[in-house]
Amino acid sequence: MKKLVTFMIVFGMSFSLIACSKDSVSKVSYDSNNLESMLDAIEKEVEDQTVELEEKTEQLCDKIGDTYESFTKNKTSISDFYKDSLAQSKTLYSKIETISIDYFKCVASQGLSEKDDWQDKMDDWGYVWKDGLEDWYQEWSGAYTDLYRAWDDALEEGYESTLSYDEYDKEYDGMYDAHDKAYDDMYDLQDKTYSDLYDKASAVRSGFYNKNKNVEELIKNIGKEEEEIVEEEAEEVEVDQTSMTGLRPEFKEAMDAYEAFYQEYCDFLKNFDEDSADLTILTKYYQLIDELEEIDESFEEWEDEDLNNEELQYYLDVNSRVLQMLADVM
Repeated sequence: MKKLVTFMIVFGMSFSLIACSKDSVSKVSYDSNNLESMLDAIEKEVEDQTVELEEKTEQLCDKIGDTYESFTKNKTSISDFYKDSLAQSKTLYSKIETISIDYFKCVASQGLSEKDDWQDKMDDWGYVWKDGLEDWYQEWSGAYTDLYRAWDDALEEGYESTLSYDEYDKEYDGMYDAHDKAYDDMYDLQDKTYSDLYDKASAVRSGFYNKNKNVEELIKNIGKEEEEIVEEEAEEVEVDQTSMTGLRPEFKEAMDAYEAFYQEYCDFLKNFDEDSADLTILTKYYQLIDELEEIDESFEEWEDEDLNNEELQYYLDVNSRVLQMLADVM
C-alpha cells in the first residue's frame, strides 16, 4: 500500500493544472514602464526561487541520507523545510502579483484605443504568469516527492534493522500526515493565488473594454455591483464574442468533455496497480495516457478565444474541479 502511495505521488508530478524562506532575498528588479522588463522579472523570480528550492531540497535529502539514524537526527529539518517552502511560495506569489499590477498599469498608460493591441499585451502577460505558476508547481511538488522518497527510504532501513512493525507504522503515519498537510497547504495557496490574480486580471480586462484605465479602482471594486455599460456604434454594430451572454454549445461541449475525461482518468487511477499483469488494465492505462495530451491541448486552445464572462467563469470552474480531482488522487 505504501508502495502505491509512493507511485501516486511521483505520478502527480506530471500534472499541471507566485515569499522566500527566512534567509532568501530577491534581487530581481524591473522597469515599471517597460512591459518586457516586467515579464522578464516574473520569469526571473520563478527561476531564482526554483534554483533555491532545488538546492535546499538536495541538501536536506543528503542530510537525511539512507539510514534511520540520519533521518532521526534531521527530522526537525524536514518540518522546517515544509514551513520555509510555504513561506517562500507566499513571498513569490506576492511579488508576481505586484509586478502583474504594475504591468496592467503600464498597458493602460500606453492607451486602450486599439483593442487588439492591449489584448495582445494582456495575453502576453497571461502566458508568462500561467507558465510561471505551472513551473513553480512542478518544482515544489517535485521537491516534496524527492523529500518523501528520502525519509521513506530511511524509515524502510530502520524497519529492516531496528524498528518493530508498530514502531515503523507509527513513525510512517506521522511523517506522511505531516507531508500530506504540507502538500495540501502548498496546493491550496497556489489555487487561491491563481483564483485571486485571475479575478484581478479579468476585472482589469473588463475595465479596459470600457476604456477605464484606473487599474487600482478596477481591482478594488472586484465583487461589487458594476453598472452595465452598453456600447452603441452609429453605422455598424460589431458584436464581440466577449459581449455575448450564455455558453456557446461548442464551448460547453469541449469543457464537459475535458472534465468527463479527467473524471474517468482519476477514477481509473484510484484503482490502478502498477504491478498488475492484467493486459486489459495496462491497455486502458496507456490509452488514457495517449488521450491525455490531446484533451489538454483541446482545452488550452480555448485560452486564445474571446470568452464572455459566463464562459470565463465556467472555464475557471471546470479547471478548478479537475485540479481538485487530481489532488484527491495523489
